[in-house]
Amino acid sequence: MKKPPIFRLRDSFYGFLGLAALAIALFVQLKADVGTPTEAFVLMWVVAALFVLTWPFRIWMRIDFNRSIDFVTCHKVCVFKHGYNVTAEDCERVVDDMLAKWPDVSEKGVEHSYAKAYNALVKDYTYVSFEQGPYLDHERMKGAKVKFAGLTSGRTSRVAHEESDTPIERTAFAHEMGHICYSVLVGDWWANEQFHDFVKKYHLGV
Repeated sequence: MKKPPIFRLRDSFYGFLGLAALAIALFVQLKADVGTPTEAFVLMWVVAALFVLTWPFRIWMRIDFNRSIDFVTCHKVCVFKHGYNVTAEDCERVVDDMLAKWPDVSEKGVEHSYAKAYNALVKDYTYVSFEQGPYLDHERMKGAKVKFAGLTSGRTSRVAHEESDTPIERTAFAHEMGHICYSVLVGDWWANEQFHDFVKKYHLGV
């Protein structure tokens, strides 16, 4: 599977802003009254230059980010191994197993099925970072730290693994991918407890 695209339409917004800023700066330079402070022109051109440079800078950042991705699975999951001994085939296997268990049911007006869960996952790229250690420390309210085997926010997940050769089945990887499928289907990125209830009710085993 290919890595995420370097060029995105929304990034071109900064390019258009840059061109607009340059056009305005040039227009003001040509039409300005005699005696206009030089500092005003300098400031205008500096601002225009910053807008222009933002676009290539964002592209360069994305190129650098893409280089750090170790591999992309057939489910459009971008994996950062960070020393973890895992392959694309390992990730694809546990995700396929999880999706195969997805029930064909209707709950609270939402249709669930293997196909819908699969489409929810591959709808966009997901980013997973594996981190050494039995748990992830996550700071919650009032500075209290809670330990998790995995954490997901939007389409970005962090997954803990005890050793570099810990089988992926013993990590929370499949569980976190399930979170994403469920959240996309119900249209709520904060439906954590609802997903846990869903897992228990339909014996997803993740």
